[in-house]
Amino acid sequence: MKKLLAVLSIAVLGVLMLGSCSDSSNNTTPEEKDLFPAKVGSHWVYERTYVEDNETKTTSDSVIVVELSSKFGKDCQKYNTFIGGVKYDEFFRFSAEGKLYALPSELLPSDLTALLPAEIFPQDWVVIADDNSNTWNMFTIPVDNVNLQISGANAVLNGEIKVSGQKGAKVNMTVPGKTYSTQEFITKIAYTGKVTYGPLSPDLTFEVVTKSYFADKVGLVKLETPKQDVTINLGAPITLYTIQPLTRMLHHFDIVE
Repeated sequence: MKKLLAVLSIAVLGVLMLGSCSDSSNNTTPEEKDLFPAKVGSHWVYERTYVEDNETKTTSDSVIVVELSSKFGKDCQKYNTFIGGVKYDEFFRFSAEGKLYALPSELLPSDLTALLPAEIFPQDWVVIADDNSNTWNMFTIPVDNVNLQISGANAVLNGEIKVSGQKGAKVNMTVPGKTYSTQEFITKIAYTGKVTYGPLSPDLTFEVVTKSYFADKVGLVKLETPKQDVTINLGAPITLYTIQPLTRMLHHFDIVE
């Protein structure tokens, strides 16, 4: 075993020496990876699978980088999302040093965002994907006396929402005609606190997980959120909110160089 280790050590050393003594004019700089291409005019078309009225439906939506913009002191890109050729959403992003940034108010489910005062969201950019870190915190916001309806009766939430990110696995995915190696990123939206319902104030905790998959020089290939029922036990389980499953899978794209 010692002889084998010695031979391997000499072989590795020889490779390193050959590399260090080679003609520098033959060295090539590795092409920089770009998981988040975002030149104006780039667009992506996705097959979108979702649930509506207890029915699974499929449609297509498209995302286009429409213009350069500036938010909170940072140059960024503005994206428009279209369904059936009709604009239904817009959002802002920018990337730097292997990180993708977004605005906090764009990350929560729209139904939940509508319940929260706009001023509680951090007025700054947060990292939503980081190719150089395993885990990171995005932001934490207080939930103070937020009203909602449970079975037609008033209820009040008090607690906090914490949003965090995680770098996941490498996953091969096929877009029609080609297979890409994608990097998985996981966003977790966790609520911890209480819900006051009549005379009762039980604890309430839940976590919503969304997975995004990005490929080099392609961008977002897939996004998926599984179904989750947010429930409390008031003698019997009561559903407060249902996150319906959603999948967006890239169908075709055109990246502006």
